[in-house]
Amino acid sequence: MIWAKQDMTCPECARTGAMQLLIMGEEPVRYCPFCGCIRQDHSWYKEVSHEEAIEIIETRRPTGLFLEDTGAEIIGIDNSSGDAWTEEFPDRLECLIWLLQEGGTDERSVC
Repeated sequence: MIWAKQDMTCPECARTGAMQLLIMGEEPVRYCPFCGCIRQDHSWYKEVSHEEAIEIIETRRPTGLFLEDTGAEIIGIDNSSGDAWTEEFPDRLECLIWLLQEGGTDERSVC
C-alpha cells in the first residue's frame, strides 16, 4: 500500500485537514480521518493528451502531476516544482505510485 497525506477538505463532512491518499489495489482512494469516508480520487493528477504533455514539458506550465497514456506505455510527468520530471511506465499503477511518491505531497510512505 502506498499513501500520502495532503491538506484537503472532505466532501462528506466538510472538515479540512490531513487526508490520506492511498493506492489500494490499482485505484487511488482518499480517506478522511474525521468521518471515515473512503472514496475513489483521481483529482490529484490530470490525464493529458500527447499534445498537452509536450506543452507541459516544453513550457513547464501548468504545474501539477500529469499522466499520458500513449497506448503502448504510460508517461508520468511531475511538474509540481516546475521542472517537468518525466518517467515511462509499462502500466498505470506503476505510474500512479511514482507520481504519488515523487509529487507535491506533504508526507509519503510505502508499506
